[in-house]
Amino acid sequence: MARVISIVLAVLMVFSVLSVTASADSKSLSTLVAKSGYEKNKDSNAVFGQVTYDELATYEEYLAANSSVAEGKEHIVIDASSLLEKSEGAKLLDGSKYPVESGKNYDKVILTDESDDVTFKFNLKSAGKYNIVLNYYTVAGKDINISRELQINGEIPFENVGSCNFTRCFTDKLVERKDGTVGFKIDYYGNEMRPDQVEIFEWRSAYITDSYGYVTEPLEFFFKKGENTISLNGVAEPVIIGSIEIVPFKKTIGYDEYIKQYSGKDYDGEEIIIEGESALYKSDKTLYPSVDVSTASTSSGERGISAYVQTVNITGGSSWAGTNQAITWVVGDNVKEGLYAINFKYRQNVNDGMNSPRRLYVNGEVPFTEAKALEFGYSREWKMHSPQKADKSQCLVYLKPGDEITLETTLSELGDYLSRTNDVLTSINEIYRKIIKITSTEPDKNRDYQLDELIPEDIEAIGQNAQILQEIVDGITAYAGEKSSGLAIIDTLIRQMTKMYEDPDEIAKELSYFKTNVGSLGTWLNSASSIPLEIDYISLSKPGTEIKSPEANFFQNMMYGINRFISSFTVDYNAIGNDREIDADDENTITVWMAGGRDQFQVLRQLINSTYTVETGNLVNLELVNMGAILPAVVSGIAPDVAIDQMPAEPVNFALRNSIYDLKNFKDDKGVEGSKWDISYDELFAKFHPRSLEQYTFDRKGFGKEEDIGIYAVPERQDYLVMYYRTDVLAAEEIPVPETWGQLVSTITALNKKNLEFGMPTVGTSTFYAMLKQMGGDLYREDAKSTDLQTDEAIKAFKQWTNFYVNYDLPLTYDFKNRFRTGEMPLGIDNYTLYNTLAVSAPEIKGRWGYTLIPGTERVDENGNKYIDHTSGLGTNCAVILLDNVSYDLSWKFLKWWVSTDTQASFGNQIESILGRSSRYNTANLDAFDKLPWTTEEKVILNEQLSWADPIPQIAGSYFIERHINNAFRKVVYKEKDAKDTLYDYSNIINAEIIKKRAEFGLPNLEED
Repeated sequence: MARVISIVLAVLMVFSVLSVTASADSKSLSTLVAKSGYEKNKDSNAVFGQVTYDELATYEEYLAANSSVAEGKEHIVIDASSLLEKSEGAKLLDGSKYPVESGKNYDKVILTDESDDVTFKFNLKSAGKYNIVLNYYTVAGKDINISRELQINGEIPFENVGSCNFTRCFTDKLVERKDGTVGFKIDYYGNEMRPDQVEIFEWRSAYITDSYGYVTEPLEFFFKKGENTISLNGVAEPVIIGSIEIVPFKKTIGYDEYIKQYSGKDYDGEEIIIEGESALYKSDKTLYPSVDVSTASTSSGERGISAYVQTVNITGGSSWAGTNQAITWVVGDNVKEGLYAINFKYRQNVNDGMNSPRRLYVNGEVPFTEAKALEFGYSREWKMHSPQKADKSQCLVYLKPGDEITLETTLSELGDYLSRTNDVLTSINEIYRKIIKITSTEPDKNRDYQLDELIPEDIEAIGQNAQILQEIVDGITAYAGEKSSGLAIIDTLIRQMTKMYEDPDEIAKELSYFKTNVGSLGTWLNSASSIPLEIDYISLSKPGTEIKSPEANFFQNMMYGINRFISSFTVDYNAIGNDREIDADDENTITVWMAGGRDQFQVLRQLINSTYTVETGNLVNLELVNMGAILPAVVSGIAPDVAIDQMPAEPVNFALRNSIYDLKNFKDDKGVEGSKWDISYDELFAKFHPRSLEQYTFDRKGFGKEEDIGIYAVPERQDYLVMYYRTDVLAAEEIPVPETWGQLVSTITALNKKNLEFGMPTVGTSTFYAMLKQMGGDLYREDAKSTDLQTDEAIKAFKQWTNFYVNYDLPLTYDFKNRFRTGEMPLGIDNYTLYNTLAVSAPEIKGRWGYTLIPGTERVDENGNKYIDHTSGLGTNCAVILLDNVSYDLSWKFLKWWVSTDTQASFGNQIESILGRSSRYNTANLDAFDKLPWTTEEKVILNEQLSWADPIPQIAGSYFIERHINNAFRKVVYKEKDAKDTLYDYSNIINAEIIKKRAEFGLPNLEED
């Protein structure tokens, strides 16, 4: 009997992770949720100890070092017959199964996964410099660029090829509409919907180019006489390799030479319009057509533009801003063979004073030199632009039916300026770190640090970098034809650096401001590398004819504006995307509330219509709301059936108020056999980290009876801590990455000697909770009726946490992203989702940083074996079913669909395709996580840290925990109070609130047992 009672209490107190994982019999938590087998990994693959960093040569340095090598003349084709070695996973396949449209098929091809390496050998008659072309066949992956590390003769030649990117091919998924036409899907209200992107698997050829985008021509490589090797090592995505070609550099002819071939072949006919949204091929799934309703002048094809329904009418925009992204249009049969004046109706209203250049291809070839960079200037309104010569005269293009017109992003002249800016940024960050080694990050402004004597070379470098930045500002202004407002930050930095160079005594006074300006320069570099462009249509016309204005007239704009105003009162924007009229009172319809943005809403709306409603016949009234409205809606009796993206505390809050449905009522659900998403109750919960459910498990009556223990939510998103480190900085200073908190003390000491810092979060309880769990403690006792903060483990963890700030002076407030970028804080703890932000916003440190497990605590397992416990908190957002529901079964079916693997993966990939890498979805579905575009290397550490993750408990009154643990922290750190006494005092305050809350909701307290 005692055994049964103890197990029931363990279930009730799921917040104690050790008791949960130990209770593996039929009466433990596994009776409520299926076991996923996601066990803690005690055989770490993480990075700890001294890191190494080998700084590679820049491309410019590589060219200079091989400047005496002549241009190559040979053309070498390297295929599977030249394979020297391969990793175990790489497979030789029959080439006849992958026929080449033109030319001879391959006898053998090589399938390589994202972690596979292959090396080929070949011979040259003489040393020379060449371009490299990869001929590859795309295969199903995660819909991102294929990426490979390039090595020549066993070495990476320069930093730009540490990750070479190769694009895919996507096209719009069109549908047959009610009127029999094929096109974009039209909803019940007449709105055209953005189409999904479908990949076309095909043979493609691509030059190896600069992964940063700064070098706009194909990269040149130097090969020795005799035998050479070339290796492609896996980074991301699988690919089939047909051959690698070593080719001489191909020069493009000038326009004057090009036009001689077509003398007297001018087109003589009416203007032909190719709509931007009709693009057939895209190199990236983010390049979907979209809707512009901002002006009456946007062309909308045959449907025309309307203020009351949306029409997919443009392509490009902010998603068409990255390196080597290409959009291709096919010339129709209505085009006669001849020379055309080609004009692009465009808008670039994001980066003022900056161009958004594009390279023009016809049938995959740049027709003439002037087409290498079409400079689309800044414009708030739609404008027309065509290929031009240096004297601004128009260049004609020869076209025939079936030809392909492609525009590809290129940085053009801007690339060189941005490359130089990146070099300056790297240099001044290094100078800044040298300065703070002497002055600290908060120098005495009245002290003479004699920097001109201690680091004279760096003072000189400050002046030289200021001059380079001035050249960059002048060059960009001349290139764009006007001065961008974004250059103001560089002007400010130039003035400051000039002042610091001319009077080194001013450095101490300027240092804080200087750091801020350096961070702003990094932000500018990132934004300047983004070159968005919108295309409305392409005009093909008779040479010399006047092109109609791209703008609507005054009266058209006025009437359109009036109608848009009226439509704001009559159009239900939440209903856009529905393929039938929805009656919220219909018994087959549920109402779902979601938070988030309009993009997330539209993606989910389309997923519901295209999959859930199609497969079930049930309707969903999806509404975009502020989630702060949920609780008032519950109290008012107007709550939805389902609410998604809820904070982790909400399920318990709703359960306390008896306003949420217990999902354990579905425990007998077996699902539909053969369905990918309508699976059994146990199968569903096996998709998640088992401990993620602990936050949503609650005994609503509080007497420890198993039948009263409910599960009130399913996880959607999750986040947890990892430790970030700057490889270059730590290697240069010979500072190791710590594995334990004890080692971290030594690391902090080493950092402090260099006036560098370690970053550890103080907001919330995540760090304290990690230390507490690693020491075997917990926030609450097993009965959840009081805290467990007066134990030896809790006091030890609290002292350890506060001592880092009291004894080792860790910063209490800081901007980790910016300090990490400068290298001032080369080591720190933060949420894993920050990785995506850093990958996008800090291009200047690409390849110079990584992440690993948070520091751990040495422990001994039940067999007496020592190990390092890396437990961290686990925060999740969730979806719930509320009471007074139209149909609990329909709501449960929707929840199963929403958190299923395919839906979560589709939602995550579409959101990333719209909003970019920094918005990568942090799904809680473990299978869906594997389908998101993380590389194998990235996933190893994330999965390993996840195996140690435990949820921060939620109980009645748990909001007092974070508040008063932080109060206790501040009293110890700011007022130098005793840690033990302070924690005791605040734990009593928390206990009093827990007692009060339990009494308020009719739950038994300690004295009532």
